[in-house]
Amino acid sequence: ITNSLEISKLFTADDLRNILILGGDLAPGGHKVTGKLSCINMENIQGDMAFLGVHDIDIDAGITNPFSAEAELISVMIQRCRKKIILADHTKVGRVSLYKSDCCFEDIDIIITDRHTEEKFINAFKKMGIEVMIA
Repeated sequence: ITNSLEISKLFTADDLRNILILGGDLAPGGHKVTGKLSCINMENIQGDMAFLGVHDIDIDAGITNPFSAEAELISVMIQRCRKKIILADHTKVGRVSLYKSDCCFEDIDIIITDRHTEEKFINAFKKMGIEVMIA
């Protein structure tokens, strides 16, 4: 299940995969879909594991995005998937955007980041019970 057109292309050659692309509004840049239709479609699906690329993540502000439609879709994906994995390199950690996703750090299982992420953030996430993986 994805809203990313680029991610869906990665699996087109694999005949054993069933790729579901959420419908919706084509976001600026043309690489993903978002909006009300994406959220409605996701609300009717139960996922096992979500890999969520986030725009910004901060200890105090949580997961934020400059676009309301994307913040809302992340909220729904977190609600509808059992295991939640956040993908955020060091350029996204400690930053805050305008719209907050409706979720708590207790909802997150794993954060995958890079070796340039400040230790204070890594330690804070671990104290919240989140597994942190360095890629």
